[in-house]
Formats: sequence, structure tokens, C-alpha cells
Amino acid sequence: MAKKVSQVSRRLGARLRALRDARGLTQEELGEKVGISWHFVSSIERAQKGAPIETLAKLAAALDVTLSELLLGVDKALPREAKRLETALAGQSPEAQRRVLKIVAEALGLAAPDL
Repeated sequence: MAKKVSQVSRRLGARLRALRDARGLTQEELGEKVGISWHFVSSIERAQKGAPIETLAKLAAALDVTLSELLLGVDKALPREAKRLETALAGQSPEAQRRVLKIVAEALGLAAPDL
């Protein structure tokens, strides 16, 4: 069971970081909006600490999303293909990761991600 919690925490952290980055906020700026330290924001993003639901709600509000949107999909297992993509992107530069995400978004007919 602990492994599942770790995966959920990891996905939540990645989602939080993606939303924060998309809005051009630093961890410090987001922390100030919510009333928590940037260290705590960083710990959540790295899945090293969990956050109370009240804090998650404040983070969602500061990012202008609903709590449901913040948590969207964090408890679902990734399909094998997504795991293969995740493995392929691991260790790649942020620029290379952005290029791949733009290609995937274009191939799926999605709006280009704010990267």
C-alpha cells in the first residue's frame, strides 16, 4: 500500500509543478500566495511530504484551478505506453522534454502546453 501512496504523491507533485510552471510562478511565489514556505512547496513537488487537504485546496486556488483539477488523475495507474515515454524522457534536458511534449500535444490535437 505504501508504494501506491508514493506513486500518488509523485504524480501530485508533478501535477503541482506543471501547473505552477505553466503560470510562471516560482516555488517561493506560490508559497507566499498560500502561506507556506517554498521548502514545503518543494517537498510536495518532490513527493517527500504530504499536504493536508486544506493546503491542497489553497494551492489549487492560488493556481486558479479546482481541487479536482489539481488532483486530476493522480491516483490512476499510467498505461504502459505512458510509462515508456516517462522512462525515455528521464534524464533528458528540460528543453528536450518540452519539445517532446509539444509534439505529443500536436499529435493528439491538443492545445500546445504552456511550457
